[in-house]
Amino acid sequence: MAIWWDKHMPTSGKTPLVFLASVLLNAAQAAVKLAAFIIVGSLALYAETLHSVGDVVNSFILYLASYIIVNKKPSPKYPFGFGRFPYIASIISISILVGAIANNILTQAYEALHEGGRLYGDVISGAYLLAIATFMDVGILLFIFMARDAWRNPSSKMRPLFMALILEDLFSFSGNAIALASLYMIGITSIADVIASIVIVAIIIMASAYVIYKNIEILIGRSAPRDVMLKVLNRISRISDVVDIDDLKSYVLTPDNIVIMATIGVDPRKSIDALEAL
Repeated sequence: MAIWWDKHMPTSGKTPLVFLASVLLNAAQAAVKLAAFIIVGSLALYAETLHSVGDVVNSFILYLASYIIVNKKPSPKYPFGFGRFPYIASIISISILVGAIANNILTQAYEALHEGGRLYGDVISGAYLLAIATFMDVGILLFIFMARDAWRNPSSKMRPLFMALILEDLFSFSGNAIALASLYMIGITSIADVIASIVIVAIIIMASAYVIYKNIEILIGRSAPRDVMLKVLNRISRISDVVDIDDLKSYVLTPDNIVIMATIGVDPRKSIDALEAL
């Protein structure tokens, strides 16, 4: 006995706009941080600029995923829909992008350590620009909060995407805070700037590793949540002709599509037609 469990949670056609707004705000952040880097010449600001570029790509993939969930339905040719495509695209793009960013920044940091010092520009202006970029992160969180009806339910198919966006934004906050601290410390020692850039690289790698891990977990397939399994078990047990439930297995195709297989025992006196009616 196989059961197709589809979580029919309400999703608004406007939900993808939250992710589109995130793409635009992250792009604006990257531009502002680039301006700050040009003014100051800080390696930490350079790292944060590339961090925001990575966030633009990740936000776009989340936007694509949300659009597919809302608009693309399963078809005879693609019975499971396109729900897994964004996870595959995310793994490929993050692996390439993060590898390039980390290599670039670490190379710059190595060279800076051996230069014995750097010349910095207007640190105050750079700090103001970085503060503006941080307020853009606040704007993204406000958009997420306004769309809370689409993701606050644990069973919402949009929840994994919003959780990824929230995580991305929190890591961006962390990177901004470290870059601001490095600007403050530049006047004391230029080594602080190099250390800050390396810490930002570590943040980028940790965030990316977590996202890739969650994506791989979905692609490999895990069992359904306990509450879903209990609902199915209760539903089967209420069928009067079922006398025993030998086995119950599940497989999560995507966060909103779950296949559940049950091995059940029935009254042997039942006819084939009666069993098919179950």
